[in-house]
Amino acid sequence: MQQAIKQDTVLLRSSIATAPVNKLYNTFGYQPIWTDSLGNASLAQAAVGLLKRAPEFGLISNDYLTARLCELVASHTASTTNGEDRYTATERRIQLDLRLTVAMLSFITHLHSGRLEPYTTQPLEKWAANGFDAAGIVAKSVANPTAMVQTILAVQPQSRSYVR
Repeated sequence: MQQAIKQDTVLLRSSIATAPVNKLYNTFGYQPIWTDSLGNASLAQAAVGLLKRAPEFGLISNDYLTARLCELVASHTASTTNGEDRYTATERRIQLDLRLTVAMLSFITHLHSGRLEPYTTQPLEKWAANGFDAAGIVAKSVANPTAMVQTILAVQPQSRSYVR
């Protein structure tokens, strides 16, 4: 998994830097997070389901490649039931895991602070990440799958001007 993160430069050219991806996978010993080797993809399905709900939060679900993620979840599940060779199944699982991780980190970051870079909207104000840890939120949500959606949605700002 660690090697796959280094090799997938196209994936990591997205808005999410490699640091949160590495931090998250380091937490899980560089093992896949969203699926298991037996074909269980319920956590991945729940995460993709949340990404599909992006418009409810003023975001665009296609920005997180939900259609492609749905295909990858389906192919992961199918690959374990149709006797696909182990190498190909593992490659698909890693691809699904990395892409879903980047999508979830992006979604959580956008949910928390929006899609605009603060330094472009207020150039005179020095911006700091204020300690927000998207990788930590993903790790916490994966550790408690029954509360995954609530854990992730809790990152939304709670100010009166944001909450309608």
